[in-house]
Amino acid sequence: MIRRSVVRVSSRLVYLPALLFTVMLAPAWAVLPAADQFPAEPGMLATVTVRTTLPDGTRRVEGSVPRYNTYRVEADCGRGTVAMYRREENGQWDQRYAARRRADGWERTTIEGPAARIPAGSNLDWLASAQHDAVCRPNTGLAAPRDVQG
Repeated sequence: MIRRSVVRVSSRLVYLPALLFTVMLAPAWAVLPAADQFPAEPGMLATVTVRTTLPDGTRRVEGSVPRYNTYRVEADCGRGTVAMYRREENGQWDQRYAARRRADGWERTTIEGPAARIPAGSNLDWLASAQHDAVCRPNTGLAAPRDVQG
């Protein structure tokens, strides 16, 4: 009976080094820098593959969400504009939205009609802010949606 108890305890002690090793590594995983990413759509982060600055000063970031889509975000940091494109299956870039910053938020810009205000606190409001910040200030990290005044 005692021998059986000793065998049972010793067989479970085999897992102790693995548990201790995992506990020691957990803090290291918590402080490792995240891959350079930007918000592609609400709830999805794209890993940056290319960062460029165009001759007119517009900054462009391209990246992809694994097994999903490839995205491009262009932002003019001085004028406060942002546009997002998604690569279609035929290889063409499809513009998903374009917006410009106004004093009290964002307004959507369109080719065919007048600009429309983006409702504060909406997914598109958060996405435009997050993408603009990711392109213009890439080292700030990704935070939760900002507090919107109004």
